[in-house]
Amino acid sequence: MAISVSVNIVFNIFLVAVCKLGIAGSALASVIGNMASIVFLVRCMSRNNKSYHFKVHVPNAIGILGSNVKNGLAMMMTTVLTSVCIIYMNSMVVQSLGANGMFVMSITGGLMGICSLLTTGASQAFTSVGGMLFGQNDFQGMRMLFSKCVMIILLAALFMTLVGQVWPEGFAILYGAKTPELITFSGRSLRIITFMFVPFMLMVMMPPVYQLLGYMKLVGLMSVSFFVILLPAMSLLSKSDNPENIWFAFPLAAWGGVVLCMPVLLFIHWQKPDTMPLALIPNPSPYHRMLDISIPASQDSVNKAMEEVVRFVESLDVNSRFLKNNIELCTEELLENIVQHSGISSSHYIDLRITETDTSILVMLKDDGLQFDPTIQNCSSTNLGLMLARSFSNKMEYKYMYSLNMTFMEWNKEDSKNKYVL
Repeated sequence: MAISVSVNIVFNIFLVAVCKLGIAGSALASVIGNMASIVFLVRCMSRNNKSYHFKVHVPNAIGILGSNVKNGLAMMMTTVLTSVCIIYMNSMVVQSLGANGMFVMSITGGLMGICSLLTTGASQAFTSVGGMLFGQNDFQGMRMLFSKCVMIILLAALFMTLVGQVWPEGFAILYGAKTPELITFSGRSLRIITFMFVPFMLMVMMPPVYQLLGYMKLVGLMSVSFFVILLPAMSLLSKSDNPENIWFAFPLAAWGGVVLCMPVLLFIHWQKPDTMPLALIPNPSPYHRMLDISIPASQDSVNKAMEEVVRFVESLDVNSRFLKNNIELCTEELLENIVQHSGISSSHYIDLRITETDTSILVMLKDDGLQFDPTIQNCSSTNLGLMLARSFSNKMEYKYMYSLNMTFMEWNKEDSKNKYVL
């Protein structure tokens, strides 16, 4: 997404502003941006140590297909509605305002495309990273990530809105308007249309967040609300005494979509008061305590970090001396294994997080070294420590995602397995 958005924006500026290709340049920039992301994808898929691969499991294919269709239904509805709406919108604008109106529609489509690119990039970042945090029950991390994404989106939307209010003619000139009449007409129209950017970008950003949290009905409502309001509004306004009033349909639909979804959001938040307003991300449990540190990948740094780990583990609400010993032993073993065998230097960092809930202790380690799965059974003497770590934890899982090794360990506070001590 980052490559697609970056290349698209750079070529938009070059082909539209420098080469003077207008709308054609914007379309060509979109093609080039997507081709760049495809090239990057092919390069990633050709790596020997890629973090994902395609796998067809026939017995579960129908169930997986059904799940994918369900999860992608909101996006599919939005895509279909967008295509249908564009046809009807173009027809109404041509009948009301002729060729000049279609030129403004083209600019509007280009600006909405840029807004969608920026917003989709942020929402995809939230979906991937936020999904990992959600799987770790790190709701505080999800809240921080969401706040960052929304801040970026709002800054971009406010900037585009400001330009549209101060100098909307600049958009028209950028997209190829040459006559004073067309520039004036476009500027007058775009000054109205650009009021839609803030709510429109929020409406694009939020569905992936709600989908990740499981609010599928809200996702469906938010995906269609903009277009459900836009078409009737354009139809009514196109018949008014001033045909240019048709442009008010865009901000009306964007802000109206927010208003339409707000009662549902407030109702869900009322039912679940322990969630974050707007985002509906659960509050971090008051029973959770966390140690979250980044450690330079060196033996001295690991030794110092273990002193902090021991202090934190000793402070846990755990009565079992054996359990505390197991947590300390397993954490130290995995840290030392990363330092000795991951191939990274002290300029790289190892992320360590230890979380206490009311029933369990969770440990996560993350590094960007060579791909290595510590959960694989290996009886060689060099892996004796890892064998002990596997046997001393209730559960150990490993994932390789985004070029990162991630190891998860879990202990149940009341599990009788916690009887070993070295």
